[in-house]
Amino acid sequence: MAEVIMAELVSVIVERLGSGAYKEILFAKDLDSHIKRLQELKTTIEATFIDAASLESWRHLHARGFNRT
Repeated sequence: MAEVIMAELVSVIVERLGSGAYKEILFAKDLDSHIKRLQELKTTIEATFIDAASLESWRHLHARGFNRT
């Protein structure tokens, strides 16, 4: 009976370790695409900040101009 329980326990452990290792291998295989996607996201965020800063500057300058008249 103990042998059956031990065999089942070992089977579950090996299955879980194998599943985790398989996921890690797949992730490592796709690492380049993950990095590229993160770089694209970084570029998009930077562009958004630049646009927001430009818009804020434009609004500030135009608000000053309208207050002078």
